[in-house]
Amino acid sequence: GSHDALIDYSEVFEFGDIVIDFEVIAKNGINDVITKVRVANTINDARVVGVISNKIDKTKHMPAAMSQTYVVDGRSFTTIKPEYLEAYNSTRMITINSLGEGQINVCGLGGDIQAGDYITSSTLPGKGMKQSDNLMHSYTVAKARESVTFSSPEEVKQIACIYHCG
Repeated sequence: GSHDALIDYSEVFEFGDIVIDFEVIAKNGINDVITKVRVANTINDARVVGVISNKIDKTKHMPAAMSQTYVVDGRSFTTIKPEYLEAYNSTRMITINSLGEGQINVCGLGGDIQAGDYITSSTLPGKGMKQSDNLMHSYTVAKARESVTFSSPEEVKQIACIYHCG
């Protein structure tokens, strides 16, 4: 339930923030796709794809959808395909969680959250909020595993969840 993605260096985020698909960068076979994501900032955005969980060291890991392997003198080398170099060099690589369990950053814009409530994107960049109903939608990001009370709509907390946007 976790996936690699690219995000512009200019995007400000924290681990636990919600991201949306912005652009498909490369497709290589049925299993290898890499997209550029952005921090979610719209209520009920159906483009949600997950929650940022990690930054990836690009010197140690290349996305399979963008790479090519060749052999010289019996030695194998992997590089980024030339057509993807600009996108690769202008972004950082992250891991996003889309299914499974973990944590998510939420705010009080939708009210207090009870364990079992669904979480959706909000207007506070990257932060989730209580979804207005109890139905699974294309914009449902997660299900809360714990209750939280907010002192203001803009207060942010990190809570345990089950991810539902994969």
